[in-house]
Amino acid sequence: MTEYKGIKGGKVRNYSEDPENPFVGQVWYNETLGDLRIRKTNIGSSWSTGGNMNTGRRSLAGTGTQTAGLAMGGVTGSPAAVTSTGATELYDGTSWTSSPNSMNTARYSLAGAGTQTAALGFGGLTPSLTAATEEWSGTGSITRTITTT
Repeated sequence: MTEYKGIKGGKVRNYSEDPENPFVGQVWYNETLGDLRIRKTNIGSSWSTGGNMNTGRRSLAGTGTQTAGLAMGGVTGSPAAVTSTGATELYDGTSWTSSPNSMNTARYSLAGAGTQTAALGFGGLTPSLTAATEEWSGTGSITRTITTT
């Protein structure tokens, strides 16, 4: 059996307690616990609360980054009274701003891609299936209809 020293080029270090900030893959022996330990993954981030959207909805599309997000389309109302929306909102990392430029085709269950200043909203339901694609430039949207065969 191959030894750790032969693989990693050094011995496993002994600590009286776990190291303060071990790197991923680091192996050590905790003398107090009597355990051979390893840091397997990065410590993940957690969710925090941001500002609420101006238009409550579901089945919308989103794109962008944590400090420059874009939300578009979706559906408002109860499941018994569904209303498609073309509402577009921008996120700055703390709050949402409604854009006066809604999508040209109100829809839900669509997809989005791009950034807050150059995005696409495509496909979805109006409630019928649509292949419409809209381009967002940061100030407005342009409808482009895709014909499927």
